[in-house]
Amino acid sequence: MPYRCRICKKYFSVRKGTIYEDSPLPLRKWVFAIYLVTTSLKGVSSMKLHREIKVSQPTAWYMLRRIRETFNHSDDGISETLEVDDTYIGWKRTNINQIN
Repeated sequence: MPYRCRICKKYFSVRKGTIYEDSPLPLRKWVFAIYLVTTSLKGVSSMKLHREIKVSQPTAWYMLRRIRETFNHSDDGISETLEVDDTYIGWKRTNINQIN
């Protein structure tokens, strides 16, 4: 159900301006797909996604494409050290000897 802005009187929803905006799929399926993509160690295929969230394979492929595109075009940018599962990326050259 869309909401209405009190100032400009235009209608909007929580999907406005996101990857879900033009999608007929429920938001719950999108959230579950993003969860599967982010928690999988080796990635998720469209076939696995289609079996898990019970959509057609072309729909799963479309969802994966949109999710991956969103992750690749993040405006945050990584400029500092990033820790992922006890792995350090972006080391400073002076700290390499201290870890070994």
